Amino acid sequence: MTHQASSYIQNKVRSAGWTGGISWTWLSQAFAISKRWIPSLARFTLLRWAVNEDDDEWLSRRGVSRLQNCALCANQGRAYPVGGWQTAICETCISLKQLTAFTVRDLRIPEHRIPTQAVDLQDASLEGAHSQCVACGKGDNTVGHWIRWCEVPISALRNLTGNANLMSLVEGSRCGPKHLAVATRVVHQFRILLREAGAMRHQLADPSIPMTSWIAKLTQRVYADLPSDLKIVHIQVQQANSVCTLESSNLRCQDKAPLHISCALAPARVCVLASAANADQVLGVVPLGSEHLQLIQQPIQVGIGILPNTKLSSFYCRCGEYHMKVTATSPIGAEEILCCYTSEEEGSLLVQFDGSCHADQGVGGAGAALLEVQSQGLTLIKWRAVALPICPDNIFAEAIARAEVAARQEACG
Repeated sequence: MTHQASSYIQNKVRSAGWTGGISWTWLSQAFAISKRWIPSLARFTLLRWAVNEDDDEWLSRRGVSRLQNCALCANQGRAYPVGGWQTAICETCISLKQLTAFTVRDLRIPEHRIPTQAVDLQDASLEGAHSQCVACGKGDNTVGHWIRWCEVPISALRNLTGNANLMSLVEGSRCGPKHLAVATRVVHQFRILLREAGAMRHQLADPSIPMTSWIAKLTQRVYADLPSDLKIVHIQVQQANSVCTLESSNLRCQDKAPLHISCALAPARVCVLASAANADQVLGVVPLGSEHLQLIQQPIQVGIGILPNTKLSSFYCRCGEYHMKVTATSPIGAEEILCCYTSEEEGSLLVQFDGSCHADQGVGGAGAALLEVQSQGLTLIKWRAVALPICPDNIFAEAIARAEVAARQEACG
């Protein structure tokens, strides 16, 4: 089974992946390296980009690796160095002209003419969606460009390995296990930066910043997370900027104990407000991907007494990073759970049962209640309480209460 899965992935990489992108050799060697060098999320990013996919549905359609007539000769090619999915260049011309991410800007291509009848509606929509890469300002926002024709990740890999002659990420991955691990981490961190900058089609792109800032930020991100034995060259780590606006002292992440039945369906861990705040008041500024942000964004079940009370907005901070601003949409009390939105899941059932015993008298009681979570709140469907004239201990009472739960559920079908 392992061999079949490996063969499937290998065929998928060769058929759907980009020429000159993440090769099967790179991918298979990355899977064999220890997780301390290449974390699980970095492996996952490498796999998705190797097959020209991502968690965004559009990436499997936009920038599709398809054969077209080469703009420079009579052969066919499926590389698009200038972006836009219309001007293809064959590998022979790429080799003859020695095209790389650093020389493609000087490429002169004859005017491309497409017959009117050859352009279908799908191609027209793709062409209209073309936008330049948010990192380098050239090419397009697709995996095919980011992995081969964007200067940013290649320049960062040069900085991290001390090799100024690298012309591609795949070339860097061939220089040994350490270089391969660093190149994989560059791909992973580059994807995170792209999402933070709004490079995905469903996002709004943030204001552009110079490519040199992208390279410096990516280099710092990767280097700061490297194990000591992966640091091939020494890079001066930038200190935190004094003008950074991060502030989360009024936000607290904690486990939520269901002390009241209305909170029984609340998530196990939530973000609460330390002190009360008014509507439209900024509650804090947190980094993208922080625990505060993840807990505020988790969906809350409708009808359990927790309503959306915050809104999130990203902005480019003066420190050179993108942060998320948390703002109150209504007055919020101290220790109140922060929530962005609720999920509509009608018909969820909530069961509560309990049993107790007076050990010295040998008597006890048990009870159970079945409730339904609806948009307007909790509705009691069925309940029952029984006396136990013969009850040896609390365990016996709890067991009887649990049996009553099963009976109530069966009665409701």
